[in-house]
Amino acid sequence: MSDVLLVVTDAYDVRGGVELAPKIVAPQDQKGPIDVTLVRPDGTTTRAKADLVLAHVSGPRPPFALVRLAGLRATDVPAGTTVHRETKSAP
Repeated sequence: MSDVLLVVTDAYDVRGGVELAPKIVAPQDQKGPIDVTLVRPDGTTTRAKADLVLAHVSGPRPPFALVRLAGLRATDVPAGTTVHRETKSAP
């Protein structure tokens, strides 16, 4: 099973990977990398690990985050790509 995490509007190469736009509301239950599946506009898919990049501020957790994919480039994630967060199904 999966939930749509975001639909990519833009992607930016950063050291070690790519950051995706738009920002998302950070899932409150998320700790560590997220298993994701990328579904590109042409129908091809890729599995990846995503990290949420949060602002460094004191106090409560900020509500927005950028999604960063390690080991990929902006050209690997064209606009219109749907990023699906993999969820564990109940046994």
